[in-house]
Amino acid sequence: MKLKEISRTAIQSWSPAQHHPIYLATGTSAQQLDASFSTNASLEFFELDLSEPSLDMKSCGSFSSPHRYHKLVWGPFGMDDQGHPSGVLIAGGESGNVILYDPAKIMSGQSDVIIAESDRHTGPVRALDVNPFQTNLVASGGNESEIYIWDMNSFGSPMTPGPKTQPQEDISCVSWNRQVQHILASASPSGRASVWDLRKNDLIIKVSDHSNRMHCSGLAWNPEVATQLVLSSEDDRMPVIQMWDLRFATSPLKILEHHTRGILAIAWSLADPELLLSCGKDSRILCWNPNTAEVLYELPTSSQWCFDIQWCPRNPAVLSAAGFDGHIDIYSIMGGSSQAQNQRQADQISNSFGNMDPFGTGQTLPPLQLPQTAAPPATVNPLKKPPKWIRRPVGASFAFGGKLVSLENPKPQQPTSHLVHISQVVTETEFLKRSDQLQATLSSGRFVDFCQEKIDTAESEFDKTVWAFLKANFESDIRSKYLELLGYSKEELALKISEALEKTSEDPPKLDVPPPTSLQPLPELSLVPPADTPETAFDLIAAANLQPAAMMDLNCTPDPETEESAEPDGAANSELDENMGLCLTEEDVGEKQDEDEIPLNEEMTPSVELEETSAIQTPAEIPPPVPTPAGGVNLSISQDVDGLITQALLTGDFEGAVELCFHDNRMADSIILAIAGGAELLEKTQKKYFTRTHSKITKLISAVVMKDWHDILKTCDLQNWKEALAAVMTYAQPEEFSSLCDLLGDRLEASEDALLRSQACLCYICAGNVEKLVSCWSGTQDGRCPLSLQVCRLESIYKVALF
Repeated sequence: MKLKEISRTAIQSWSPAQHHPIYLATGTSAQQLDASFSTNASLEFFELDLSEPSLDMKSCGSFSSPHRYHKLVWGPFGMDDQGHPSGVLIAGGESGNVILYDPAKIMSGQSDVIIAESDRHTGPVRALDVNPFQTNLVASGGNESEIYIWDMNSFGSPMTPGPKTQPQEDISCVSWNRQVQHILASASPSGRASVWDLRKNDLIIKVSDHSNRMHCSGLAWNPEVATQLVLSSEDDRMPVIQMWDLRFATSPLKILEHHTRGILAIAWSLADPELLLSCGKDSRILCWNPNTAEVLYELPTSSQWCFDIQWCPRNPAVLSAAGFDGHIDIYSIMGGSSQAQNQRQADQISNSFGNMDPFGTGQTLPPLQLPQTAAPPATVNPLKKPPKWIRRPVGASFAFGGKLVSLENPKPQQPTSHLVHISQVVTETEFLKRSDQLQATLSSGRFVDFCQEKIDTAESEFDKTVWAFLKANFESDIRSKYLELLGYSKEELALKISEALEKTSEDPPKLDVPPPTSLQPLPELSLVPPADTPETAFDLIAAANLQPAAMMDLNCTPDPETEESAEPDGAANSELDENMGLCLTEEDVGEKQDEDEIPLNEEMTPSVELEETSAIQTPAEIPPPVPTPAGGVNLSISQDVDGLITQALLTGDFEGAVELCFHDNRMADSIILAIAGGAELLEKTQKKYFTRTHSKITKLISAVVMKDWHDILKTCDLQNWKEALAAVMTYAQPEEFSSLCDLLGDRLEASEDALLRSQACLCYICAGNVEKLVSCWSGTQDGRCPLSLQVCRLESIYKVALF
């Protein structure tokens, strides 16, 4: 892609790589004339500004010279000590003179721009090169095999690399070796190249083509391999580039053949040894990979020949080409479009006429329109392989496990050889130690020991509880372990029941006590853990069994012999039967239906007839079994309640019989009949019973019987969360166990009490809900984790990994 252009018939040289901004020096070319046939000569400097979209380059200074030039070289000599801030420009003239210019003075408009000048050569100086290691040394070549080494510190007395070669011939190019500073090569049009050693001051080797058809026009050293160089031929019969290796100087190492006519100039990129430029008489500029002898890139050029081509030292993607058409073009090898170049040509034609008719009519011309048959703008593809200066010489990337992977190329001469290093980066030793401990536990499966170790080292009671619940997951009978952790042990409970039964057997109930006129109030029950005293356990046993089933009164005819003895019991049972409906009249039921449901452990209001707030101080007695009356059964079909129930039973209408029992507050009879009526009727009867019956433990009994624990978990007091979780452990089905634990955990996590929120973790552990456990655990640890953030996160990873 063309970037800039200069309308000059001149030779060129780029400013050194150390110089900024980038300048291009041009000198009037010897033995060439421009379109005006002017004989004037000058040196000019142009600035390369790639931010400017125009193709023109800004001229920064010029100097009228009496000389025309064959070669220009811009060296960095004097830039370090500020003696010459822009370096030194060395020019080879057509009269055998070598001139040193100060570019800084030329660009500032001063007159004394010549630093030194010598006319030691007998003919035109066509070859110049600056030593890359010692920038004060310049090699020049002229006619009759003249080669001089100039020291710019003492320019008047040049040196020679050795005796002149025989037969004597013109020197077309010289070049310093890019790896060894005392090696110099020269070439002549006859096709022979000579390599000089300045330490020995002698010629060490000659390289020539056996066909004697090589007319050498260019010479360049490999930037990385010290023993390799290339020679180009300008002969149309042999338009090739030969690569030679001085270790095997009998024949060329490679031959690059793609030009159709002679090659006029070559340039090897110092930034990438796989890029070699060549231009020839076939009006082509090719970019080669000399290692593979393939053409990587071809620049779009005009139909004119290019006689000089150079890489920009500071910007390795930029190159310049001087042509015989009077233009110096600046290109980029990174690709682009030629549309801007075509448009600029059209604008130049339009500007030449000034938008006026050139024939004097005075009429304004319409805007210039390009022909419709014009070829579409050509787009040049960039290099298929990225240049070396774009490739990463080194690289690094972090991998899992704290590993750092890095790559490097310790030997730039072998670009395909890279070393990859894998190292372990350790910044948190404690974190790494804990991570290894977890990995070892996961590999060995010793989860119980691991959890026990965490329990022993836990700093808070909450952490100990969490790890205890996690440990229970890996033991047998998980629910029993959970109950023990919640404070409910089956063994302890069995011991309490046994003690209560032993005490009951020691104090038998007194049967001669007159039956109560009303149901005595029950002890206050809740989901709070029972007391440890045997007396309290005995009271609970007595209260739980003080609800005998109602006897079905079917007008049984008593035996005369037993009538008197059975009458008191019958009266007592009848009265007890009436009171076993939990002392609820129809008015009471209506009032209770209007009240809200009472949550667990909530205090009963004083208006409740059961008067459960005042418990009996003396232990309740277990009633003796009622003997079955002897004699036949009288099936009464009267219109009273008993008669209607009898009729319903005789017809198999269990549902009607149950309704009659409910109407007469005979709860026990209704439930017994519902059992005989089937599961559906029993469930319906149970629901109606629990709807009409209100006590502190009604909801708990309802949940146990109906197996519906959602209402308990939604309405229970959160202070009794352990009791609620223990009930779920005991009665919940396996398929609903997790969801019930999650429900209780959600309520705890939504609580305003921080302690209750932290207990939600235990519910999530029981539920096996990893996501909610991690979320709740992270919330409870905010701002109070004594360890580092990484260690706290590792604690969460422990818990997740153990699920």
